[in-house]
Amino acid sequence: MNIPGDLCLSPFFTCSDLYVTDIRIIPGSTDNGLPDANLQLLFAKLDTFQYNGDGLQSVADPSQSFFEKISSCCQSIQHLYIIKDPTMTQIPNGFSLLPNLEDAYLSFYFTTSQSVTLKSNPNIQYLTVYGNEMLTEINFDETISFPKLTTLSLGGHQFSGPSLLKTVGNFTTATFPQMTTLECIFPEGSNQLQLFVNHSTLVEIKFPETPVDPPPNAIVTFGSASLSAIKSIDFYGGGLTFQPSLNNFINLSSISSLKYTSMFNNQYPFVSFPLVYHLSFPNSSFTTIPSITLPSYLESLVFKYGVLQGDIDFDTILANTTGNLALDLSDNPLLAVPLELETALCGLKFLDLRETLATSIPPCYWCHNDGSKFYPPTATLPSVSPNAPTQNLAIQFSSTTNTQIFQVIEAGFNVSSVILIQSPNQQATMTIVFSMINTNIPHSTKLNNTGENSYVDNNMIFTFYYSNLAFGQYNLSILNAYYNYSTTVQYNQSYPIVDSFIQQGPYIGNGSLIQLVGFFGNYLTSALVSVSNKNNLYNYSECINVSFTNTTINCQIDLPLSSGLATFNITVDGYSTFKQVDIQSPQQYCTITTNNCYGNGECNLSGICECNSNQGGGGYYNNCSKTYPFITSANVESIQGEQRFISLYGDFGPFGQVNTLIMINNTMNCNITYKSQHNINCTLESSPTTFGFASVQVNSSGSIYSKARCLIFINPLPSGGGTTTSSSSSSGGGETPTPKQTCETTTQNCYGHGTCDNNGKCQCQDKYNPVDNCSTKFTENTTFTPNNTSPSSTIQVGGVEFGFQIIGIQERGLDNEILKELLTSSWVPNITSDQNSDLTNAVYELVVPSNHTLSNTKVTANVSFSTQPRNIPFGTQNLTINPNAIKLSVSIAGWQYSSNVATLLLLLKTTINNEQSIEYDCKTTPVDSFSFGDFGDIQYLRVIKDNVQFNGRFIDFALADGRSTYSQTLLINQTQLLDSSDSSEQSVVVIGITLPQCQECLLDPDFTPLLVASDGDGCSKQDEKWKMIVGIVVGAVGAACLSVGAYHAVKKIRRHMILNGKSILMHKRN
Repeated sequence: MNIPGDLCLSPFFTCSDLYVTDIRIIPGSTDNGLPDANLQLLFAKLDTFQYNGDGLQSVADPSQSFFEKISSCCQSIQHLYIIKDPTMTQIPNGFSLLPNLEDAYLSFYFTTSQSVTLKSNPNIQYLTVYGNEMLTEINFDETISFPKLTTLSLGGHQFSGPSLLKTVGNFTTATFPQMTTLECIFPEGSNQLQLFVNHSTLVEIKFPETPVDPPPNAIVTFGSASLSAIKSIDFYGGGLTFQPSLNNFINLSSISSLKYTSMFNNQYPFVSFPLVYHLSFPNSSFTTIPSITLPSYLESLVFKYGVLQGDIDFDTILANTTGNLALDLSDNPLLAVPLELETALCGLKFLDLRETLATSIPPCYWCHNDGSKFYPPTATLPSVSPNAPTQNLAIQFSSTTNTQIFQVIEAGFNVSSVILIQSPNQQATMTIVFSMINTNIPHSTKLNNTGENSYVDNNMIFTFYYSNLAFGQYNLSILNAYYNYSTTVQYNQSYPIVDSFIQQGPYIGNGSLIQLVGFFGNYLTSALVSVSNKNNLYNYSECINVSFTNTTINCQIDLPLSSGLATFNITVDGYSTFKQVDIQSPQQYCTITTNNCYGNGECNLSGICECNSNQGGGGYYNNCSKTYPFITSANVESIQGEQRFISLYGDFGPFGQVNTLIMINNTMNCNITYKSQHNINCTLESSPTTFGFASVQVNSSGSIYSKARCLIFINPLPSGGGTTTSSSSSSGGGETPTPKQTCETTTQNCYGHGTCDNNGKCQCQDKYNPVDNCSTKFTENTTFTPNNTSPSSTIQVGGVEFGFQIIGIQERGLDNEILKELLTSSWVPNITSDQNSDLTNAVYELVVPSNHTLSNTKVTANVSFSTQPRNIPFGTQNLTINPNAIKLSVSIAGWQYSSNVATLLLLLKTTINNEQSIEYDCKTTPVDSFSFGDFGDIQYLRVIKDNVQFNGRFIDFALADGRSTYSQTLLINQTQLLDSSDSSEQSVVVIGITLPQCQECLLDPDFTPLLVASDGDGCSKQDEKWKMIVGIVVGAVGAACLSVGAYHAVKKIRRHMILNGKSILMHKRN
């Protein structure tokens, strides 16, 4: 679930990698109102949940239990501890659905009598289930399964009254197939429990003491499987009855009973000795050891913390002892008897008489008071001062011997702790704290038999020093001339330890600041940091200007480093460590974040883009991603008939447009009146006298730009009208036809469906198309089939198809060379239909490979079709889309340009006829595939298939940032299709639509079906029927266009003026 920003700062929550992993709740009394019952919790990586209550809290809604929701919210939980939660009244069924649960501790606190039923779980290993005194039953049978449970603890506690627990399920192998340890807390209550245990893997059963409960009261019956399996029984008090008796267990090795109280004084809890090796009765009620001979196999017998007193029949008890028995009688303060004649004690392996008042000991123990065989009773031997030089000691060994005088010195010592730590400059300091030592004797140490350099004696604390000691485990000997103590000591490197690495900024380079966090000791004498890697270049640097504390080291990288896995070597006080970090150099960071300076430069070592020379003479900024200056669109404002006021739009650089000059046609200076990065206004000194298209030149502090066909100056004088009907004489004396007469001749009187006006234009009847001089009629029936994979759609009438395909987008340079190219071969379609508006809409997103230099470019094609007429806004105009027409829109966004004169070229492919014509009134009229405008632009495309003619019309303007600018449609390539006879009537043509430099460009063609009629006079061999014409209108819209270089535009015009000849014969362009 989403983690609030301050949640992980709470002491109740532990987080890792934005996930809550640990919840530990200590109940309080805050009133937060009713919780949301519909709240869905999800802790996907919660490992531990703990609630530690006291049963006294109240909750707003007891019906909402986190325990009930845990199976749906916390599938990863491993450790679950819920103590006295007032909402927990039963183990939910979801307990079985926690696949990762390892251990659970569940303590119920009931206010009324209630039972608990265990629920299965597939993987839990440790389970504890307790209740208070109101718990009546713990239910489970062989339908419950815990296949991996090894330890089970259950029962009830008494807090304020007698326990009501009366029934517990049977402990069988079927329910707990892997259980090895069973712990039961069954305090004495109003009912005596009947327990049945028959389990083949159970080796240990416990009935432990608790701080609040009386001894258990139960009859425990064991089945045959348990009699063979159980090895250890541990119980509290004397209220348990075992059936059969403990001597019937076959493999029992240990019996321990805390505070054992026998039904009859001083009797063991069995009839005869079982085959047991260890007996323990601490804090028991025994006043003497039963006079029963111990078996020879018994290894230990414990009566510590007891009330033993008076004479004990050691001769009978120890008659079979063979030297392997350890007898612990310690902490029996009432045992105040002489033991010097109890020679049976000499056969023990070990005897502990500490904190007893025995007045004497057998002589065999006089020389064994070092703890290896014997711990003496209090004050049985004369005392010796532990920290004194040699002293006289008088000892009388028995009442029948004389007192002997001995010279003695205390040579032994007791070690409390040993610490071996680092000191600066490869010095190790070992501090040994003694609880008792005689400082009058010289002491020394050896680590792996190597002595120390020196030591300092400070009462009970000795300090030893070692030089050049390697880290690891050592065998330590502490010795004097009389006594040697051996142990092991670990010498670990405590510093420098590096936990984390922090860098300022996304990369590591010359001058970068870094911080190492960890522990660097408390001496703080010196610190050195260096960085290295395995690259051939830029593979080492010191980290200079080091400052450090015991938890941080700050320093500055001195030299450039290459990217990759770097090793930071840290030396503090002569001790070294390393930290490996995958670093990124400024150069690599620049290359990745700028896509190698957007293809227009290279990143240097400092991570700064060094841009290429701009082809058009302009400049770059923003890491070479933006070129300048360029013009997207321009506007001439006529005021009082003067066309002097010019507005230019585009990008003129972010540097204040200092020293900027504007020229028109390289001849007229335009004085700047306003300037900004994206707009310059200027005024001509006089209104131009030459009209038509004009070029614009920009010089911004030496950055050059020129754009042809940027402006148009309109002749304010009206052109001559075409209304005269008279004829004039030609130079040869004949009459020149009027426009009307020419129209009537060339169009055969508008093909019978209109009339020619005085201007020589056909005025058509309703529903006839004036573009084709009334030879075509708008159709009412067209079949449109959107493509399911790409925007290469087709339109069909009567089985005759016309199709087009977008094949690519090119960036062209100053010399018309291809700078970049994006092939449009893979698309993601989304096709929808709206029956209310009768509109079919197909949207295609181009898939650009991630490793492509134009991977950030987004191309979207939209193909729509409707049987209804539509009006589509196009800049300041509205394009009328006729019924049954296809409209194509292509959007190009995010293109990274190589220079300020680069332009885009959208490539469309279709098939045309090499020769074609139409027939009317027994007259055949040739139809050119292309017709061109005055500047070489394609204005119309005509394709005739089986007497179905397809027309295409192209509009010569685009939009840039919502403003009109100029665009051209060019014939890029024409390739004749060859059949088996190496000839064909068709060719494949590639048409290119130029787009000014733009960040988002939009093309808007539409396809309109038309009908053309034959005259039916019998001169044609074809049947009389209506044929189909499809008209195409193409417009180019640029939302943020860039400039077309003047030289580039001139080349286009020159090329397409050649194409305007009668014979169109082209070769494939490279």
